[in-house]
Amino acid sequence: AMSLLTQGSVADGKALFFATGGAGCSKCHRTKTSQQPGFGPDLASVVKQADPKKVIESILLPSREIKEGFAMQLVVTDEGKTITGILKEETGVALSLLQPDGRVVVVRKSTIDERISQKVSPMPSFDRLLTPRQVADLTAYLMSLKP
Repeated sequence: AMSLLTQGSVADGKALFFATGGAGCSKCHRTKTSQQPGFGPDLASVVKQADPKKVIESILLPSREIKEGFAMQLVVTDEGKTITGILKEETGVALSLLQPDGRVVVVRKSTIDERISQKVSPMPSFDRLLTPRQVADLTAYLMSLKP
């Protein structure tokens, strides 16, 4: 993908980003700070500090570095129910876990048997889902967001 970056198409990358199938990054990520928060980090702010190699690595190996606040939480209730999500809010009484579809699940702390912060990104690894050319296109689009 790095060697193809100079041939990467911003338009094709944008199409991949906003596709309803395939990469479909926009299901979880946003690209403008004015948009509603998504399930994943705001990529416009992430790419400001990133180089293309880092962007490619994040697409292919998303669990290598998980941005603070986006680690998945696994909660097992005392009834044996398993709930996962990103911690949206925590009070002395409850956890609010954000789901990929935007819903928020509230779990009372008194019902939690076990809570684990997972070391795996909720983002799928695209190393087998995208071709090197598609990764280059997607990276070209994301790098075009830099001010």
